Amino acid sequence: MKRRNFIFDIFSIGIISSMTPKINAKEFINNNMVRSISTWKTTEANLKAGLMLDKGIDGLSAAVSGVAIEEENPKNTTVGFGEHLIDQEE
Repeated sequence: MKRRNFIFDIFSIGIISSMTPKINAKEFINNNMVRSISTWKTTEANLKAGLMLDKGIDGLSAAVSGVAIEEENPKNTTVGFGEHLIDQEE
């Protein structure tokens, strides 16, 4: 019986989703609110990425620029310059 209910539910979702109109990107409201988040406390990186997004620069370029700031941060001991991964001497 559970299998029958599952198949009915999946079938219903498929029918309903095919009947609903497609959402176009033009229908979304642009509220000009920049969203830049990170998993660590990287205020400068978020600020840089947010300012780039504000200027209309694509998200990937903004993220790469934000990451570059933290990689050059000597106080950040997990990546980049702070961890001395860039200029390690053997």
